[in-house]
Amino acid sequence: MCTGETEQTQGSDSRGHSRARSGSREKPAVVAEVRRLAEASPELSGLIQTFEAGRPLLREGEYRDEVFCLLEGAVTLYKKAPTGGRIAVDSIRPGDLVGLLSYCTGNPNFVDAVVESPVTALTLSFERFGSLAESAPELYERLQTLIRDNLTERYRRMVVLHLKLATLNATLEKERDELRRTVLELERTRSRLVQQEKMAVLGSLVAGLAHEINNPASAVLRSVEYLREAFEDVLKQIPGEVEQGTARRFWESGMRAQLPDTVTQRSRLETLAREHPKLPRPLLRRLAAVPPEVLDLESGIETENVARLLSVFEAGLNLQIIQVSSERIRNLVVHLKKYARPGTQGRQRIDLRDGIRETLLILRAALKRFEVELDLPEIPGVYADPGRLNQVWTNLIYNACEAMGESGRLRIACGRAGPCRVFVDVRDSGPGVNEEIKEKIFQPNYTTKEQVNHFGLGLGLSISKDIVSDCNGELTVRNAPEGGAIFRVELPAAEGGGGEET
Repeated sequence: MCTGETEQTQGSDSRGHSRARSGSREKPAVVAEVRRLAEASPELSGLIQTFEAGRPLLREGEYRDEVFCLLEGAVTLYKKAPTGGRIAVDSIRPGDLVGLLSYCTGNPNFVDAVVESPVTALTLSFERFGSLAESAPELYERLQTLIRDNLTERYRRMVVLHLKLATLNATLEKERDELRRTVLELERTRSRLVQQEKMAVLGSLVAGLAHEINNPASAVLRSVEYLREAFEDVLKQIPGEVEQGTARRFWESGMRAQLPDTVTQRSRLETLAREHPKLPRPLLRRLAAVPPEVLDLESGIETENVARLLSVFEAGLNLQIIQVSSERIRNLVVHLKKYARPGTQGRQRIDLRDGIRETLLILRAALKRFEVELDLPEIPGVYADPGRLNQVWTNLIYNACEAMGESGRLRIACGRAGPCRVFVDVRDSGPGVNEEIKEKIFQPNYTTKEQVNHFGLGLGLSISKDIVSDCNGELTVRNAPEGGAIFRVELPAAEGGGGEET
């Protein structure tokens, strides 16, 4: 029935369209005409009814066979919300029709229609409404004008609503993105605050720990001096055919020995195997750590005597390790105390190679499973705090060992990086450094050591970079073409004006 009415409207002539547009502009006049025509009809006058405020005309989901044409008052349309309650979706004024959607579709009421202010309405059953075309054609034409008005206004409101909804969605999406960024920033800020709190607690422990560590370190150093003096008497009591001068030479060599690289050790081992074929292989492997100038052994020397001399050398070597390690602990305590007062205190002209060799000696146990290659030609000195730079070498070498796992090749080289700069490269044969984290690894609290058997605060490389920067240098990382990472430390050479001795 509704479709037929729509087709009739579309089939109207230009005058009909003109009337529709005119009716839209003169809606109150059309409403007054509908009321006059209804009151003039004996059959329709009784269908004009009044309704008090608050009375429901329609209930959502129910079927009511009536259409209300509002002549006075207002009706509010409500829709049940999915979360409960109901939402006001439209307001019906004089000239609007209530129940038109059910009339056109034959479906139950789509909304609740509640009287907002006292209403006067022409109430028509669906059957009576459909028969007006024949029984009251003039009234029917006026109602058709109002229907067209209703549909036009509702369509216009729908378009405006969609535009507002699109604008709101765009605004909401923008605000959602901003909120997401804010949440991420808050998370990062929270993580930084938590880490800063941890570091603050750690800093409060440093003072007490420094004192507790310094005392045993000083005691160890005093013990080393005592053992060096006491060993003089022990050398005099070594039994067998070993001369005391030879034993003393092995002892003093152990106190000064440096860790040779893997290639050098293999070369020494082959030479010893040729010169002393009677000595067992494990003993020869230990002897390879002894400098060649100290090994003035007769080819027929007894294995027992060689083992005694080697024990003397290794005793000196281990005593040296104890002494160097204890001095490092003591220096570390000093640096912890100076942490809040960074500056150039303790700087002096140094040979970088001395600190590297000393670090290799300290990390001898950790380096046993790797091949170590050294390329340390003579280079100009630099002005720096040797203790702090040793911390850099320790971090870089230890990180390289961690990256390689159970086996690999460690190569340490130095040289000139220009007329006024020198460099030290620490290169491993590990997996290298991912491009996306190259910049992050030097940031505080960033660590890749998250396995259960590792502990990492993410401070080693950050502290190392700060130490190198304090020396007007630079710490960088790159991947080698054939694999592995190369950490490079560049520093100003002393002869190039890198600093002044303090």
